[in-house]
Amino acid sequence: MDVRWQDAPVHVRLDHVVIHVSDWERSNAFYSAVIGVEVIQRGSGYAYRLGDQQLNCHGPGVAAGPLARVPVEPGNSDLCFLWPGPIDEAVVHLERFDVDVEEGPVARHGARGPGTSVYFRDPDGSLLEFISYRSPPPAHDEPMGAPGERSRSAAVDEPGATHEPRALAQHADAAPELTRISSGRPFADT
Repeated sequence: MDVRWQDAPVHVRLDHVVIHVSDWERSNAFYSAVIGVEVIQRGSGYAYRLGDQQLNCHGPGVAAGPLARVPVEPGNSDLCFLWPGPIDEAVVHLERFDVDVEEGPVARHGARGPGTSVYFRDPDGSLLEFISYRSPPPAHDEPMGAPGERSRSAAVDEPGATHEPRALAQHADAAPELTRISSGRPFADT
């Protein structure tokens, strides 16, 4: 290890990460309803705020810079979100919006130690995860259910497939922010 970095205690926290989306209306609705973000308009694009952390979004009409050597593209992110309750509640939440659970619940190790996770996709195909530290994790990273069986839907992606939840439009009346975003009106209440 480089000696310069051995005795350099630094106390930093994650502020934001970047994702790339291909359709603002669809992604804004998904991240608002399914993940619970606050959608913040920024110029011709958006950011998704979760408390004091944020997903900055690259997408149509946004000229971002500087960029990573290999810029993030729609569908190539992999993000984990902390679910505040038992993981079974996360599964019910995803089912409410017709979001397929791709894998899980399974035991995983996150920032707070052992937990239980479910995996799903955003509309562009990025891999998303809810992890709960309030559920007893299954043994040995095995999905809950029969030994060797992948739980829920373990669908194989088709090239060019989208992972758009079928029920987001049905739930617009239950989540007024979806209507505001879909109507093209500014995010601020009018």
